[in-house]
Order: sequence, then structure tokens, then C-alpha cells
Amino acid sequence: MSENVAVSEGLSLRVTRRIKARRHRVFDSWTNPELLHLWFAPGTSRVQSATVDLRIGGVFRIVLENEAGGTLTARCVYTEIVLDEVLIFTWNWENLPSAGESRVTVTFHDADDGTDVVLTHERLATEDLVNRHSNGWNGCLENLARLYDPETERTPYTNCN
Repeated sequence: MSENVAVSEGLSLRVTRRIKARRHRVFDSWTNPELLHLWFAPGTSRVQSATVDLRIGGVFRIVLENEAGGTLTARCVYTEIVLDEVLIFTWNWENLPSAGESRVTVTFHDADDGTDVVLTHERLATEDLVNRHSNGWNGCLENLARLYDPETERTPYTNCN
């Protein structure tokens, strides 16, 4: 589920998804480069590389490759980290400077059967960027949900619930 919201500093979108895993496992999936490789690319794209320096001012950088071999690189800087609860970081496409800098907030909430992830991406410059990021985030979070779905047998932990 996603929604678009106009804000004074640009446009934003919000995506929510229930993940069938404990909150600390889901948070770890956002901060562990090895786990990011398993889910952080929408559609037929794949993660070519991921680095994480999990501290305020630390850089999170991910290179995505599409099936034609083209790449997009996001360089993000953490501005707030609350272990297992909140990640806030800037979002910049290195090879798409016209997109400008935006901000992503990800919150993690306990649910009866897992964790609710709420992602808000703010300060997007155009409706086109909102739509493109909405498709991307929805695809990524679908992958994350599948990663912890017991039916897929891809769970990176032996006991994630």
C-alpha cells in the first residue's frame, strides 16, 4: 500500500508492508550489506554492491544493476538511527543529480505476526520521481516480505519469527 502526499518542501510518498519476522531481524535486513543483496532491488534489477556505515553521518551506498547492465547508485547519509526502531537518511542518486537530495524515514513496529515497516520518502521534486520511487520501494518491500515468507524457504535466519 502506498500513498502520495504533497509537502511544503516537495512531494512525498508512504509505503507500508508487514514482514513476517521479528523487528530486530527486519531492521538488520536494512543495515547488513549481505542481507541488502537479497532484497534491495525492485523487479528484475539486482544489487551489484552495498556498503553500510551505520552511524550518524555514516554513508549507506547501494549500486543497482538492471537486466540490460545499466546501473544506478544511491548514496545516502544517516541522520538518525534508533536501533530496531528508526532509520532516517538522505537519498541521492549519484548518476541522476537532477533528482536532487530527498529524505527517507523507515520505522519498524511490532505486529502480532511480524513487523510493520513504514517508509516515507520526502522532498521529491516531481510527480514522476514520486511514481518511480513508489514503484521501486514497493518492489523492494515485496522482495523483503518474500525473503521472510516461510513458503519461499529463502529466510536468511533459521528462526525469524
